[in-house]
Amino acid sequence: MGWRDWIFGARQAPARAFMLPPGAGFTFDVVGELRFQANLDRICGGKCEDGYNLEVTAHFAFRDDDPEDPDSIIVVIHGMPVGYIPTDYSAHLRRGILRANPERQPVACRAKIVGGWYR
Repeated sequence: MGWRDWIFGARQAPARAFMLPPGAGFTFDVVGELRFQANLDRICGGKCEDGYNLEVTAHFAFRDDDPEDPDSIIVVIHGMPVGYIPTDYSAHLRRGILRANPERQPVACRAKIVGGWYR
């Protein structure tokens, strides 16, 4: 079973995830989030005048089946995909995760959703 099974409910994520230690703030942006705006709206409650600066827990899932990026990592919040780790960082992050977490438990970290204002 792959990441889609976990996201869409065929496989339940374990209650406890391997938490990445906090770094020096929120150090990179997620990419591809335009594709997942409906999910971000559901998580945040829709668009608003002032936008959002919402801290959440994000989970990572390896996308071993991505022909364009064999090191692809999808970002999931509240069980919904919201974007991807940037390609130029995903291989490095994946190696670090596997070194610290060879059992390949679900991985999570603190994250921040910024945006969602009316334009």
